[in-house]
Amino acid sequence: ILISTGESCMKQKALFNHLKERNLTNRQAEVTVLVSTGYSNKEAAEELFVTENIVKIHLQEIFKALNLNSRAQLIVYCLPYL
Repeated sequence: ILISTGESCMKQKALFNHLKERNLTNRQAEVTVLVSTGYSNKEAAEELFVTENIVKIHLQEIFKALNLNSRAQLIVYCLPYL
């Protein structure tokens, strides 16, 4: 799921591809892109047609896969791609 156009969209694609290389699932990569661009858990859930709890579960798995501990660390991790 890409939420921007132009150069920003290209960066999001690069982030998505990087996350896939790190063995995240498509859904985990989508959640990461949304969260790293400012979506709340609730907003990400609405965008992806899932519950907020599902987004939280994905985030815990993302943190584990990327060896991170928080949403803030996830955003910093993604900054080079945004």
